[in-house]
Amino acid sequence: MNGDFTDAGRSLVLFYSLDGLNWKLAKNPLVSNLNVKMADGSIKKLEALERSQTFFENGKLVALLCTVNETLGHSHNVQIPLK
Repeated sequence: MNGDFTDAGRSLVLFYSLDGLNWKLAKNPLVSNLNVKMADGSIKKLEALERSQTFFENGKLVALLCTVNETLGHSHNVQIPLK
C-alpha cells in the first residue's frame, strides 16, 4: 500500500473478510515496512512487497510468501518466517 492505511509509508498491510467479498482493515494492519531482514542478517530496502500468501508445513503456518521488487524490473519471492 502507498501509506494510506498506516503511518509507515509504503508497506504490506493486513485486511480481513468474513465472506471473501467485503474487506476491512485489520485492528493492527501493519504487517511489514519495505525493509526486510535477509537470512544473512543484511537489510534490503524493497520497492514493493506484495501478493502475500501463507505457507503451511505439516498443518502448521510457517511462513508468509511475498513477491518483492528490489529495483524496477527485477522481482522475486521471499519467505518471511512466522513464529
